[in-house]
Amino acid sequence: MVKRVNLLTLNLMFRENLVEDYLNDERINYRELETLSSFVEEIRKKYSKINIFDGYVYDYSIPQISKQFDILKVASNYIINIELKETSTEEKIKKQLKENSYYLSSTGRKIWTFTYVKSSNSIYEYIAEEDRLDLIADFESFIEWLEEKKITYLEEENINEIFKPKQYLVSVFNDTEKFIRNKYFLNDLQQRFKKEFEESDKLFNAIKGEAGTGKTLLLYDIAKDYKNRGVSTLIIHCAKLNIGHYKLIDYGWNITPIKNFRDSLSTEINATFIDEAQRLTEYQLQYIIKYARENKIKVYFSYDPAQYLHLSEKTSDIANKILGLNSEVINRVLTGKVRNNKEINLFIKKIFDSQHNHTSSLHFRDFIEVLYFDDMKTSNHYIEELIDSSKGEATVLNFTEDLKTPRKYQRYNNVQSVLNAHEVIGQEFNHVVLTLGDYVEYDALGKLYATCSSYYDVVRMFYQLATRAKEKLTLIIINNKDLARRAVKVLNQ
Repeated sequence: MVKRVNLLTLNLMFRENLVEDYLNDERINYRELETLSSFVEEIRKKYSKINIFDGYVYDYSIPQISKQFDILKVASNYIINIELKETSTEEKIKKQLKENSYYLSSTGRKIWTFTYVKSSNSIYEYIAEEDRLDLIADFESFIEWLEEKKITYLEEENINEIFKPKQYLVSVFNDTEKFIRNKYFLNDLQQRFKKEFEESDKLFNAIKGEAGTGKTLLLYDIAKDYKNRGVSTLIIHCAKLNIGHYKLIDYGWNITPIKNFRDSLSTEINATFIDEAQRLTEYQLQYIIKYARENKIKVYFSYDPAQYLHLSEKTSDIANKILGLNSEVINRVLTGKVRNNKEINLFIKKIFDSQHNHTSSLHFRDFIEVLYFDDMKTSNHYIEELIDSSKGEATVLNFTEDLKTPRKYQRYNNVQSVLNAHEVIGQEFNHVVLTLGDYVEYDALGKLYATCSSYYDVVRMFYQLATRAKEKLTLIIINNKDLARRAVKVLNQ
């Protein structure tokens, strides 16, 4: 929630124990407000006008990715950011302000970032152009500068509008150039796990996370650090290589699909990274474990037990076998959907389970579109028009076909798509378009299941495809009234 405040009023509300009502929020950081109080009082000592405190946004988080700023003032051509610290070091201050500057600069505005430190009553400014942190010696000059920045501030919805999540959500495979140029940041949890892996002497390291938690970015970021230090590395991708993989290979990365893993392992390799490890077979996992033990090769697994496409991948239970390494493995679980849309994720869960009827404050219609057609011809025409009008933003995804035996669900695949469930493993797209036909129903417990026989698990393919969407999901339902009824009900919740 955007909380625009007068900082003096906020301070007085805090002192009078009214701040929870004022901010309409029970999760208050009182230590931070103590620091804010010190900051406000210091300004009041040197400046009498009250309107210097107007137009600030307090405790703002960028939608979807939860990147938080203590204080912002947003104008049409610039942004002021002030962070509040009870105490800190210059190294930590610079690190945070540098990250803040990165996120704010994507708006195209002039950016000023500061940190107020209560313990020393001091102000620091980060100069992004020179990657430099300066201590502002004269507090009064800072106040005079601040006084000049009186603005007609933007409305709440406009602030959310300028911070587009897609500007910050870097995918290793779909934003490969940004990844190579280090145009991204790990969140606090990713950074903590990375440090724990670095400090661990365990041979095996595991990153577990649902779709959108950033496990692939963390895995490849760690691999990049090894590579940059001159350590011989190998990445094994447990699916088909995608365009992003081939771009990385062009940059000198050693990446192989799982089918070639035995030929790629060698005693020259010092660290091996296995992405989508839940798709390993028992034989492949045990071979890698044995090889790593014999040759003292550090191994990193990244996996999501929910992302399987064939029943054998589920029954092999690779995730628990990785955990079964016990004292040999350090396992960390990423939580929080930093790379996926909360509305889309909850919508998918509610589609999978018709008994999932808990109310939510989320606005599904802002991110999800449901269309219903009674024949494929109309659906195909619509998708053609959508692709033409989306200017490359819409990506149509298909269910993987059984090449030996044609299955009922394959009739609903769209000829406009060249990507299937197996080819998009690990990838993300701004706008995903999917079609679902009359081959899925709800059972007596309200769970979605496939009525047609298939080699690949149809429902899990749907989950794999739908969770590729970062900003928008268009679900086209063909000749399936029960599914359409459920989807519309969810949209209206």
